[in-house]
Amino acid sequence: MTRPLLFAIIVAMLSCSNSVDDTENTLVTTTIQGQCSECLAVGGYYRFTELALQSVAGGADSLTSALNAAWANDMSKGELSIFMRVEKIDGNTVTFRLVSGARVGKDGDKCLVRETEVDLSLPLTEAGMGPSISTDFYVYAGSEAHPKNCNPMAAAHAIPVVEVVATVTCSGVCDPRDADTLEGTFAAALAKEGLHGTCVCLDLGPTTTSDDVCGDFSADYVGMDDEGNPNGVCDGCGEKYQELGGLIPAFNGGADLDWESCKETVGADAACLTAGFKAIRITEADLPADCQ
Repeated sequence: MTRPLLFAIIVAMLSCSNSVDDTENTLVTTTIQGQCSECLAVGGYYRFTELALQSVAGGADSLTSALNAAWANDMSKGELSIFMRVEKIDGNTVTFRLVSGARVGKDGDKCLVRETEVDLSLPLTEAGMGPSISTDFYVYAGSEAHPKNCNPMAAAHAIPVVEVVATVTCSGVCDPRDADTLEGTFAAALAKEGLHGTCVCLDLGPTTTSDDVCGDFSADYVGMDDEGNPNGVCDGCGEKYQELGGLIPAFNGGADLDWESCKETVGADAACLTAGFKAIRITEADLPADCQ
């Protein structure tokens, strides 16, 4: 074999080997998955710092904006709080325990409403975690003494959100603790029956709380229409509460939600929604006690 021909063969072999080198992509994938695995530990606690509606079927921008403003206001006053605990890590599956909190007094104290507690199991993936196995969740707001939502027939005085499926990504920064954050999305639904069975006490003030404006529940309270006849709305709640389903059109340009959008998933009239959230790592000492 001549020297020029041998040199040409060597050059050709080197160029072929470089063209299929995907080592860098493999390293990136391993690092992303490793970050979530390394930061998450059983017994780790996280507190939601943001919760924002991204879309709801049949909902106009005005409705999304109004709900997000109300949620942000509630979170800033301690009226709305959600916590997560890493309950179990089994192979490539992470299980979080999700629970709503209630405000106690006006000093920022909270307690955990254990009736709202559910588990979210998510597989670890190349991009983070999820999608999770679906579950239902009750979103509580207000104080333990004065809930902002009244739902006498449900497990908790809270807004029921059904068929919740979560996806989560990790910051990958385990230390310092306050840099260990989770972000994610919820795909879920509002069941029409559950929504129309929930009454709310509106409080959009920057400093007022549910203790100031919602009043006490009364098991003997009977809802009345404009003509003073019983209408079965908000029975067992109080005069400060209004049916949530009836309020939707007021913030939605007079229109109702698209109750057909998630009907097949839920098995009854329901509107699909998506929401985003952020959560920050807290110490066990920062976790509230259970509500009494």
